Amino acid sequence: MTKFSFLSLLLMLLVGCDTGKNSVSPSSDAEVLTMWVNSKKADCTGVAPMQCMQVQYGKDIDPNSWKNFYDPVEGFTYEEGFVYYLEVEKSERKFPGGQIPADASKYQYKLRKQMSKKAM
Repeated sequence: MTKFSFLSLLLMLLVGCDTGKNSVSPSSDAEVLTMWVNSKKADCTGVAPMQCMQVQYGKDIDPNSWKNFYDPVEGFTYEEGFVYYLEVEKSERKFPGGQIPADASKYQYKLRKQMSKKAM
């Protein structure tokens, strides 16, 4: 292999690598959402009583429009007392045989980027 071919290959490999700590490349079947996460969780009931994050979607917060969010966001660590603005990737889970268990969500969520974290 010539030096030029080797350097070209090396350059292509380096350009293709993402070193960003807070972003993830979206899957081909994923939807990218912006999500606000409230500073406190709320009592809710899934399979059993639990604490749910309170979320809203979009650019602005309406103080009266928080909704329960029952699923985890992979890569996101919630800390009470902060309002977060996140970019998340929502995609359908793949289940063996196509059957969704009764206690499972049809969707999975992955953090792409934490755009803000403000103390409340």
